[in-house]
Amino acid sequence: MIDKNYSAIFLKIAIGLLIAGFSNASEISIIAVGDIMLGRHIAKDMAKKGKGYSHPYKLVKNLISSADIAFANLECPISSKGVSTGKKYSFCASTKNLEGLLYAGFDVLALANNHIMDYGPEAFSETLKLLKNKNITYVGAGNNLEEARKAGFFKFANTRIAFLAYDCTFRWSFATDKKAGIAPGRIKEIQQDISKAKKVSDIIIVSFHWGNEYTSTASKFQKNLAHKTIDAGADIIIGHHAHVIQEIEFYKEKPIIYGLGNFIFDQAFGDTRKGLAVKFIIKNKQLNKIVCIPITRNYDKYYPQPAKNQEKKEIVAYILKISDWSNYSDRIKNLITFE
Repeated sequence: MIDKNYSAIFLKIAIGLLIAGFSNASEISIIAVGDIMLGRHIAKDMAKKGKGYSHPYKLVKNLISSADIAFANLECPISSKGVSTGKKYSFCASTKNLEGLLYAGFDVLALANNHIMDYGPEAFSETLKLLKNKNITYVGAGNNLEEARKAGFFKFANTRIAFLAYDCTFRWSFATDKKAGIAPGRIKEIQQDISKAKKVSDIIIVSFHWGNEYTSTASKFQKNLAHKTIDAGADIIIGHHAHVIQEIEFYKEKPIIYGLGNFIFDQAFGDTRKGLAVKFIIKNKQLNKIVCIPITRNYDKYYPQPAKNQEKKEIVAYILKISDWSNYSDRIKNLITFE
């Protein structure tokens, strides 16, 4: 007769093996959202309302945490140290905001942007340490150039995903061999980094902080860099910095989401209240589906929620208007859907 305790152990092992088997055969979902800035008026608002640092994510937690991997651009240092560098717009957020990022379910954050060093190297360094201590992967930043260029890796269902991030907007924050900072969007280095990541990855996702603010169309510079990056081996490109949604393009059947718009930010004019969450479905180590989820920041003044009804229709129509898909095959057109 088998002891009940051993029976329970065997049952757990069997269930574990069964789950592992399904995991190996299942799809992988990766969700990407745009700029998250938790300082300035956002910081004042959270402190004033006293609702906690998870409050901004209340209506999007299910969306974010439902993905196997969740990505965003963190547009400010999270630190109790440092002082403003004196820029016209300098952002910094309380370390308590880590609670919110963990609550929402973010796994990887791009730090290659023009605000991550707003409070100097001390705040920047603390941000890296805090994210690392909370097991949130960061890309596009480091204590030197080599570290800033390193990819972040994830593995699901026997598929290996690599993330790389670069900034094209603020060269004063670029890392060097001897200086901490962010990864510069220089094509030669990008090609080298992709080549290195390709040896140990099935899917490579590249994030760019780039483009002209408040402009819906991608610049010639953006398109040229995006195309060269895909030529180098990237599978998916996601962008941010414009603070509005930018066009979506396919190049060699690879998606380029030029601008995801704001996700959490205190801008409240025009199209800055509209954003995009994009879910990439990977199956058999190939991009199988792209789901675009329109986002509005109408919840409690500043915070995101999935767009509904007329607002959703307007955002979808806007994306279709600014994106020229007329020459794409039916296969490519059917790859992307709106939810």
